[in-house]
Amino acid sequence: MRWIAASLIALLLAVPARADLTQYIDDQTVFAAEADLSKIEPQSAEQWVRQVVAATGALELGPKDDTQRRFDESIAQMKRWLADFTKSGGKQIYMVTNGEIMKDAAIAIIAPFDEKSNPKVLASLLYSGKIDG
Repeated sequence: MRWIAASLIALLLAVPARADLTQYIDDQTVFAAEADLSKIEPQSAEQWVRQVVAATGALELGPKDDTQRRFDESIAQMKRWLADFTKSGGKQIYMVTNGEIMKDAAIAIIAPFDEKSNPKVLASLLYSGKIDG
């Protein structure tokens, strides 16, 4: 899962759901974001990603190119990952980086959890993209 690995190069944290994005922001923060993944409808996400990629012309292929097949596999992985994340109790993620970890093109992905969540599975999903990774 290259797209997950690229996003999770350096740091993985799992914290209680009572956590707030602001507790990870300080004067060294370069970027911070919050995404509520429980509100993403996989079919709509797929449609949006396909439209964006089509608009860029990124899938204009040569006769022997397997880019379309690999792209379709990535879409299926994205949809599976979203389903596994929410099924394991994941709702939102925080993304934070600062000057120090940005040197390595890294970003911290934080997945808050509560007593109904499975933190081990959530950590596996963030680390490898798989529930048992």
